[in-house]
Amino acid sequence: MDGIVGNEWYDPATIDWASGKRPEEVYCVSDPETTEINSGGKMSARNLQVTTLGDELKLATAGKGKVVGVAFKDRAAILMAGHGADAVVWTNGKGGWSSTSYFCPSGALPVWVDKLNADKTFDMHIGQAWEPLLPADAYSLTKKAPAEKAPTAGQVFSHDLGSEGDKSFYSNLATSGFGNDVVEIAVERAVAGEALGQDDVPDLLVVNLSSNDYVGHRYGPDSPEVMDTAVRTDRMLSRLFNFLDRAVPGGLAEVTIVVTADHGVLPIPEESAKDVRTGVRRVSEAAIEANVDKALSAKYGEAKWCWLATPNLYLNRPMIESKKLDPAEVQRVAAAAAMTTPGVYAALTQSDVWAGRVPKTHWAEMASNSLNPKLSGDVLVFEAAGDYMGGGTGTGHGSPWIYDSHVPILVCGKGIAKGRHSERVYTNGIAATLAHLLHVEYPSGCIGHILPGALKD
Repeated sequence: MDGIVGNEWYDPATIDWASGKRPEEVYCVSDPETTEINSGGKMSARNLQVTTLGDELKLATAGKGKVVGVAFKDRAAILMAGHGADAVVWTNGKGGWSSTSYFCPSGALPVWVDKLNADKTFDMHIGQAWEPLLPADAYSLTKKAPAEKAPTAGQVFSHDLGSEGDKSFYSNLATSGFGNDVVEIAVERAVAGEALGQDDVPDLLVVNLSSNDYVGHRYGPDSPEVMDTAVRTDRMLSRLFNFLDRAVPGGLAEVTIVVTADHGVLPIPEESAKDVRTGVRRVSEAAIEANVDKALSAKYGEAKWCWLATPNLYLNRPMIESKKLDPAEVQRVAAAAAMTTPGVYAALTQSDVWAGRVPKTHWAEMASNSLNPKLSGDVLVFEAAGDYMGGGTGTGHGSPWIYDSHVPILVCGKGIAKGRHSERVYTNGIAATLAHLLHVEYPSGCIGHILPGALKD
């Protein structure tokens, strides 16, 4: 619905099937029509086909309500903030904050961002090592990632970030427990620089703490590094909330706060093989393509029939049309072939999804909600629970299984009722809840409902 069918995908309309070359992926926020500022890439919200909460706030307040987005990741800052944000900044991987002409039509960064870059806040950790914040016994229930170097005797972990001039320093910083501290400094500067929360018109600040994601990918959710990052994040949030209490007239009583996650993460498959979890595979994307190509070539004639950008399997639509084949039938043959690959649990065809012929399950409903008729693949392919469709030595996410989709939602502050709720809710309910609280229209693609029991009224 919203036009964002993954971090990357293929554009079915531009795939050159005759060349046999893998098509170039479309990155979710890439935009060649915009101009980068401070080497952060040509990025915008142009691929997002719906409004965000921030966009609706701008529309409802004649532009007076401010919207600001800050994150390590470009896509996190951009897609949360939306099209009409006043300031959206992300890191350039070189120790600076960046944006594009899409958000800065003048071609210049906001003054507070220029000052932030001049202060070189990323560099405060040069020459340091990331080591545990807590005593060693606090990490006794964690497990070291199999691919990571074993620590020395008596040491939980130690990761050198790098010295001055080390090209890997900034990526090491992002993938460490210190990364969120740099973001928190930027958030404080944004609040002051944009004068957020200083009048009766509500403002919206969206922040993504990308380091938690980076650490989880590399070390796995059961690692001491993830635990340490969570503890550091908790303390960082305390600093941020205390800052807001001082910076906003009326303090935190005038602020509504939501803390959640965009996804969970799968335990490292090689680690799972040693414990009680099921699933021990890294599912081969190349094998899925090979199996589908073989099956379709055998039935309809030799050709390059598919490309996979997980979970989207794109079929050779020009070939299907030229041979006057039934697209639904070809999709079913492809889905059956994909499911012969070890570790593939299900493959849903577009035709079946649109016709409502999908299992009456939670995961199938999520798969259906993710489908875009113009951008999604002809078949959606999902790995079995506990398996991971991807390479490397770390782990990832993107499946509909509970470890990827079960996240907390913490809501507090102005307009929020006290309470703890254990019923199943969805993160898409956050936009509905805040829109109601702000008295603005729901975002145009919103399918969520107000979080039950969250609001005082």
